[in-house]
Amino acid sequence: MSQEVAREGSASRPIKLFLVDDHPLIRRGLADAMDAEDGLQVVGEAGSGAEALERIEPAGPDLVILDVRLPDMSGIDVCREIKARHPNIGVIMLTSFTDESERLGSLDGGADGFVLKQTSADGIVDAIRRRAEGHELMDSATRAALARRRIASAAENPIGRLTPQERRVLSLIGEGMTNREIARAMGLSERTVKNYVSNVFAKLDLRHRTEAALFAARHTGEL
Repeated sequence: MSQEVAREGSASRPIKLFLVDDHPLIRRGLADAMDAEDGLQVVGEAGSGAEALERIEPAGPDLVILDVRLPDMSGIDVCREIKARHPNIGVIMLTSFTDESERLGSLDGGADGFVLKQTSADGIVDAIRRRAEGHELMDSATRAALARRRIASAAENPIGRLTPQERRVLSLIGEGMTNREIARAMGLSERTVKNYVSNVFAKLDLRHRTEAALFAARHTGEL
C-alpha cells in the first residue's frame, strides 16, 4: 500500500481508511467504530462511485472500505478503477450478497478481500488489521470456489494462481530485490512482504529465490 499498513501502525501512525457506501447511517456507524479504535483513522468518505474516485486521491488512504453496490456504478468497477489509478491502495469490499459469481467478481476487480455487511464492527476492525498484515479475507466457500477456478486455469497459466500483490512481489524478486527493498518499493512492512513471498513460493512450488527469479524472467510479460 502507499504507506506501511500493519498492526504495529498503531504505535507509529494510524491506518488511514476511506469509506464508500450510499447509506449515510452506515458510513457514520462505520466511521464512529473505526475512529474509536487505536491505530485506525477515517480520512474520507463518499456516497457514490464518482465521489469516491474524485475524493480518494486527495484523502490519501491506505485502505478503502467499498460497498459492492452503489447508486451510480458497480462497486466492482470502482474497485477496478481505484486499483488502476492507485495500485498500492488496499480495497476491502463491503457486501451483503451470497452469490458466488459476485464474490469472485470482487476479487477479479482487484479487491484484497471482502466482509459481509452483517459483520460486527469488531469483525470489520479485525478484517482491516488482518488485511494490513497480508492475510486473505474470504470465507471458506469463496476460498473453495477460487481454488477450483485457480486449479482449472493453472494448467494453462500458473500466474493465475497469484493475487495482484503476489505478482508484484514476484516481479520485484525477478529484479533481484531483497525483502527489505520490496517493502520500501511497495510501501509495506517486511513482515507483510515475507508473507507474500511465502505465498508465492507455496503456490508456484518454488524452493528458493533463484527459482523465483528465473520463473519471473520466463513470465515477465504476465506480471
